[in-house]
Amino acid sequence: MGLKTRITGAVCSVAVIIGLSVQLYPDKLRSSPEGQALIGNEEGCRRDPYCDGVGVPTVGMGSTGHVEKRRYSDEEIAALWVKDVADAEDCVNRYFRGADMPQRPFEAMTSLVVNVGCYGVRWNRKAVRPTQIYREAQAGNWTAMCHRIPDFPYSGGKPVLTARRAREEAWCLGR
Repeated sequence: MGLKTRITGAVCSVAVIIGLSVQLYPDKLRSSPEGQALIGNEEGCRRDPYCDGVGVPTVGMGSTGHVEKRRYSDEEIAALWVKDVADAEDCVNRYFRGADMPQRPFEAMTSLVVNVGCYGVRWNRKAVRPTQIYREAQAGNWTAMCHRIPDFPYSGGKPVLTARRAREEAWCLGR
């Protein structure tokens, strides 16, 4: 079965990968283990590469970098996880005033960036202007920023991320 058609594979444990990431890479991420669980449980975990809903080769907990057609170990998935989350945290820090942001909004924004991408969260391609969530973050309006998370419900042109965005918004607001 090819990568394009493979929809199942060896499932791995999100909790184990997060535990390994904390153990192997202490102090590499600002996101707490609980915040990482918010992201990881949304992404799921697979050892074998697969194509996501829009056809992007993916492995581990949503990693879409250079994906090889092979089974990945827990340690490899943890390393990819830490890199992906660190990249998202860098985006939140650089473009959304992450250093000033309270912990839960920081983690919710990191989850959004892991899923949508840095550019997609900060720039509205259709309106050709910065997104409203970017504007609220720049102004330090954290509550208003949290309420903008549901502005990103689409994947592949379909509103399939509505429930995920509601959970991220609730996390952001401390609920």
